[in-house]
Amino acid sequence: VAGFEADATVVVQGNSVAYSDTSLNYPATRNWVFNGGVPAVSTNKNETVTYNTPGFYTTELAVANSAGKDTAVYTQYIEVIEPAPVIDFSADNTLLIQGNSATFTDLSTYSPDSLYWTFSGGSPANSDALSPSVTYNTPGIYDVSLEAYNRAGAGTPLTKTQYIEVIEPAPVADFEADTTVVVAGSSTFFTDLSTHSPDSSFWVFTGGSPAVSSAMSPTVTYSTTGFYDVTLIAYNQAGASVPVTKTQYMEVIAPAPVADFTANVTNVIAGNTVSFTDLSTNSPGSLYWTFNGGSPTNSDAAAPVVTYNTAGVYDVSLEAYNRAGGSTPLTKTQYITVVEPAPVADFVANVTQIVIGDSVTFTDLSTNNPTTWNWVFSGGTPSVSNDTTPTITYNAAGFYDVTLITANATGSSLPETKVAYIEVIDNTSLLENALSDKVSIYPNPTSGRITLQLDLLGGEDVEVELFDLGARKLAELVNEKATGGKQQWIFDLNNVINGSQSVIVRIRVNDLSSRHVIQFVK
Repeated sequence: VAGFEADATVVVQGNSVAYSDTSLNYPATRNWVFNGGVPAVSTNKNETVTYNTPGFYTTELAVANSAGKDTAVYTQYIEVIEPAPVIDFSADNTLLIQGNSATFTDLSTYSPDSLYWTFSGGSPANSDALSPSVTYNTPGIYDVSLEAYNRAGAGTPLTKTQYIEVIEPAPVADFEADTTVVVAGSSTFFTDLSTHSPDSSFWVFTGGSPAVSSAMSPTVTYSTTGFYDVTLIAYNQAGASVPVTKTQYMEVIAPAPVADFTANVTNVIAGNTVSFTDLSTNSPGSLYWTFNGGSPTNSDAAAPVVTYNTAGVYDVSLEAYNRAGGSTPLTKTQYITVVEPAPVADFVANVTQIVIGDSVTFTDLSTNNPTTWNWVFSGGTPSVSNDTTPTITYNAAGFYDVTLITANATGSSLPETKVAYIEVIDNTSLLENALSDKVSIYPNPTSGRITLQLDLLGGEDVEVELFDLGARKLAELVNEKATGGKQQWIFDLNNVINGSQSVIVRIRVNDLSSRHVIQFVK
């Protein structure tokens, strides 16, 4: 009775099955048929058969002895299955931008029926899908592992190290400068603030030097005043940023001023003005002047006009400012020389009525500090003099003019002539001069009012006349009777005298007379 058995009925492709004859009644002959196996037939009692092709296979055994024969057919007795998978896979993209996804494809052989994926850094981190899609949100380089299974078991796990590279998106360009207001000729330092880790940059600096740069943090010099744009494009593995342009980002201003100035005149007569002009470079926005000896003493005007009232030599200083700062102060020492005006000549004599042979001492009253004197004394000895206070002798009776011209560094005065200023009398006229010791007139010089004082016995007839040098009567006193003792009269000539001049006072008391000269100074 035919029969057999196999040590395994499920065998991995390429492996073997050991068959054993289990027939009864001692068969004398055997004929095996191994469908799909190697060998395909056999007459051995026991046989080892290799199966190389997956499938289901029938095995037959025919046995015989002297009593007869029998056949055993086991249909689809042997199942040949594929080996455990040989694992492999691929991704549609192994270089990803952060936040994007990759789709994985199983390439394992031998028809795996289950998979187990591990995605370091991915989401999901694991999957059993045939073609999973995985998102990577963090830049980095990541491994991917796959385990594959079929009925033959598990394939050797496959890990592709550093298989997925996740990079940041293209940069979003941005930047800053260490200062956006720079003095012409100076430099500024730019810093790239772009996101997503740019690895290269391209800068455009309108008005700058260099005009372009690929440095990450360039230093740029600006030489010309104005407003300038700056543009940056940033790059990384993902590509280029959108260019960012900051318009009028850089303001280049003029350097601090270099102070300078001039004056329309540097030599001026006291009381006159000087016009100053700012010559500072680099467009100052404000000024500060100092005028020693001037009025005003300080100014912030661009072209101040300054009055100098006192003779002397004076410094002038200027500080100029703009947005870059202040200039070094400029002082022009002894820049303005102020001189006195030309003198106005005037003088007085200690006495204007003398006896022949006597002397008169003259005193200069000229204003504006004269430094030279030129006197002319008609009828006097000497007839000319350059002294400040000359003493002159008169040897002939008469009325004599006196002239004075004074000068200083500025120039000469007009001649001052006092006509018939000195009266010289002979001894026969002593009676007329006998009144002089009884007369007192003060103040002399005066600014307008004088007091006449007479010291008389009383009852005398008194007459007084005041004339200018042109013989114009200015005031008079008539038909007065002396009361005795010291008697005073006041004359106010403010309304009849203009300017400085000499006034002659003639006094008559009974038969005595005297003549006096008073100086009016306005």
